[in-house]
Amino acid sequence: MTLTDASASTLRAPSTLRLDGAGYVVCALEELWLVAPQADVVAIEHGSEFSAPDSEFSAPDGAGSRIAWFHSPRGTLPVCVLDSSLQPSDALHASGSHLVIVRSHPVPVALRCQSVRIVRTRSELEVHPLPAIMQGGPVSAVARIDRCHLALVFDKGELPAYLADLVAREEES
Repeated sequence: MTLTDASASTLRAPSTLRLDGAGYVVCALEELWLVAPQADVVAIEHGSEFSAPDSEFSAPDGAGSRIAWFHSPRGTLPVCVLDSSLQPSDALHASGSHLVIVRSHPVPVALRCQSVRIVRTRSELEVHPLPAIMQGGPVSAVARIDRCHLALVFDKGELPAYLADLVAREEES
């Protein structure tokens, strides 16, 4: 996956960005792109916040778990990387210079991303309805990010609910 277009607009400073709830967050992961309302995101942590020697990341709890833990002044947060099927990936320590901290219940969930950018309105994205085969899940639409990439679009509250459910299922296994 090439991230040249998104990398130019990647957030670099300050190391933690507080979000005001307006607009959308566009996240590039290893194998896919996601768009979520900014109101669903608590903060974006830049890599400098979690690239210290392994002391800030704990390995997954169980042999089958694909959830790691990020220890920050905000508390301990579950961290996951999603694959192209929106499932937790084993690539927790893959390249990813940002943590997008999503408002989930009972605790926020951090999504490890390669790059992140903010768009002010949904109209800045070329949004299309989902194909029939994809309807009925947490994704509400697809958006063209650039000539080569499509993103899965989540409506308000859908990404936090989805991530909270993933973490709960991973903790049970």
